[in-house]
Amino acid sequence: MEHVFWTIEKLLEYIVTCKLED
Repeated sequence: MEHVFWTIEKLLEYIVTCKLED
């Protein structure tokens, strides 16, 4: 279950980064 949370966290980080660069 831990890796699932890590994946979600990284996914959110990726989305935030894309929005900031937009």
